[in-house]
Amino acid sequence: MGQKTVQFSDLSGQLITGGEMPARVVVQAHPGLADGPVEIEALCGEATEIEKAGGQAVLLDLYFPGEEQPRRVVLDAAEFDRLATDRPMSEILAMARRAKPARRAARSTGTREQPTGPAAEPVARATRKPDTGATREPAAEAMPERVTDTA
Repeated sequence: MGQKTVQFSDLSGQLITGGEMPARVVVQAHPGLADGPVEIEALCGEATEIEKAGGQAVLLDLYFPGEEQPRRVVLDAAEFDRLATDRPMSEILAMARRAKPARRAARSTGTREQPTGPAAEPVARATRKPDTGATREPAAEAMPERVTDTA
């Protein structure tokens, strides 16, 4: 006796027939997901409809003072653009600084405060070398950090 394997779309339950290959759909985030991304299969036509219906979205990480983890938000690109009331969003984004990965390690000489919000804007200030009093310019790519002495 032989066995026959059939595939169905996880979205519609429709049979995936013949030589048709299913589209792989990875759901990265959804209010109903508790344990991270999941993978489902769909007919290629269904995946195309998802793409058409999707529109343009903006993925944001919001860092609030006093919170260690960001809050992730997805919103319609046009809605996000409307939040810019002083200048067009395209101009704001063109002039914005590149995001840097968050630093996680703390040095043993003190406790690092992770900069967040408007206070996290990089400040290009010359600093004094403690031994000579001479000034030096900060590295262009350096992320500003505040060190609090624990002693």
